[in-house]
Amino acid sequence: ILNNLSFTGKYSYQYDVALSALEAKRGILWLATNSGKTAVAAGMIQALDIPTLFLVESVDLMRQTYDVFKAETNLDIGMLGGGQDDIRFVTVAVTKSALIRSKEKGHPFKSFIRDVQMVISDECHGVSNHTYTTVLQKCINANYRYGLSGTPLDRGEIDSMRLIAYTGPVIERVTNTELIDLGVSAKPTVYMHKADTTGCANNFHANYPEAYSELIVYNDARNKQIVDLVKKGLAEDKIVMILVKQIAHGRVLQMRLESEG
Repeated sequence: ILNNLSFTGKYSYQYDVALSALEAKRGILWLATNSGKTAVAAGMIQALDIPTLFLVESVDLMRQTYDVFKAETNLDIGMLGGGQDDIRFVTVAVTKSALIRSKEKGHPFKSFIRDVQMVISDECHGVSNHTYTTVLQKCINANYRYGLSGTPLDRGEIDSMRLIAYTGPVIERVTNTELIDLGVSAKPTVYMHKADTTGCANNFHANYPEAYSELIVYNDARNKQIVDLVKKGLAEDKIVMILVKQIAHGRVLQMRLESEG
């Protein structure tokens, strides 16, 4: 079944990850951002064809995962959370909703969670919290247990031990460097530009909010530098994103960009 999926070419590492996971039966898949964690999970779910619970932390992730599973598998997929209450052979559930429904007398999820044979925790670095652990404890027949994350063991030694206790050890790792080398992810190039503060009053005895306002938000020369960089990027047919810390700064830059057309 894995051979029939699109784990080929530069994405062939996904086949290796899925196969290792299925052979191990439990463990952590330490996969960098953009590695296709959900696609790997979809392959595993399709290959095993057993009742599966896929846990996520938010409604947005639930819907995104549902869409991938519907596209990548031919199994019966349902959602639990964000107003959705549809328990199917494979159920994508927001963890908090799963906990609530698992305690509800007569709700189909209460029996589903006992019968589920595979449970996958997305963004599993959060497994150490009470909601996650309580839900996982209720999956008493889930012999297949997995965690997916790009940063699974970065929450401290105790939380890492707790995560391994609930999912198993790291069984596969795909790094960002590997994805760049494969051509899956772009290689980032960072340019640092010295900010122009010559037009400021240089009152460094002001408090932090006043200094930030003068030297960052309303620093005309610095904002011109930003606009010039945007114009350069657009001239090279690039999509540009500007990150700011204050709404006021975004508005100042927006006005300057609009004045430049």
